[in-house]
Amino acid sequence: SALYLHQMADNHSFGMAPCVK
Repeated sequence: SALYLHQMADNHSFGMAPCVK
């Protein structure tokens, strides 16, 4: 996710959903 600097390799749509684990 772009906003999360590809944390979970874009689990969700560009950081719209909490991609942080």
